[in-house]
Amino acid sequence: MKMDTTLEKAREVAEKYNQKLMFPADSEYLAYSVREYITFEEWPTPRGLRVRDRAGAVRVRSHCTDAGLVVDGSVSFPFNDGTEALLEIHPEDSLMTVQMDDALPY
Repeated sequence: MKMDTTLEKAREVAEKYNQKLMFPADSEYLAYSVREYITFEEWPTPRGLRVRDRAGAVRVRSHCTDAGLVVDGSVSFPFNDGTEALLEIHPEDSLMTVQMDDALPY
């Protein structure tokens, strides 16, 4: 089967994928991604756990040594065996934003 490998098609696919990553400003969900999940029984994806999804809250407990928990794709925290993190969104913590009307004259 011949695939469209043009730069235009690559941009179209990337844009479609990236649009699914966006949330409305008032969303009560956060997105998560599990990287390098390995257990003795099942690899790479155990039943009942999606490696990418969204949730209202995420609780994570480390069973690793020399591990890190990465937030927003850039900030890393030491996250070694026994450490637990609860990630949630509260309305009082939401960012205050302004939406500009492009139709108004500058």
